[in-house]
Amino acid sequence: MPRDYKHRAQPKKSRSKQAPPKVSWWKWLLVLVLIAAFVGFLMFLRTSTPASETRATAPHQAAKKPKPKPKKPVKKKEKPHFEFYTRLPKETVVTDYEIKTRVREERVGKAKKAQYLIQAGSFKKFSDADKRRAQLALMGFESRIEKARVGNTVWHRVKLGPFSRPSAVATVQARLKKAGIDVIITEK
Repeated sequence: MPRDYKHRAQPKKSRSKQAPPKVSWWKWLLVLVLIAAFVGFLMFLRTSTPASETRATAPHQAAKKPKPKPKKPVKKKEKPHFEFYTRLPKETVVTDYEIKTRVREERVGKAKKAQYLIQAGSFKKFSDADKRRAQLALMGFESRIEKARVGNTVWHRVKLGPFSRPSAVATVQARLKKAGIDVIITEK
């Protein structure tokens, strides 16, 4: 016998006969907790405002006389003192982007004539600087150690160069980065 597979809609029941859906107790509890948390947050904000704002917003409160505070000696603010302006007057730091640009200019024939130095490290101890110099020697680079006094501290800087071509600087920089040595390139 054939069967009808078509979905037949159920007749709609009248809404007046249906009871309103019940809301479970935990939903009511969640709403109450959220309201209490919001009220608590507003109270926290009210109590945490600075005294100057509270006085300005509440003029009906009686003004209290501030207690005299004991005077502390005023320290003079020292202006920052930058020594690198005097330490490196003829050397400027050259970024990686500038080196890449100068390499492109060198290929075209518009290279800027300059002397480049590569600093491969700066150490407080001479022994650490000497280890870096030995590491560079094993890689085939000739380097030197220069002393620089910054404040009361003596720094031992490991430098390579001078190089006259930006392409040579880029090559050395790439080899040192591959070996895990960060460098600073300066221009004389």
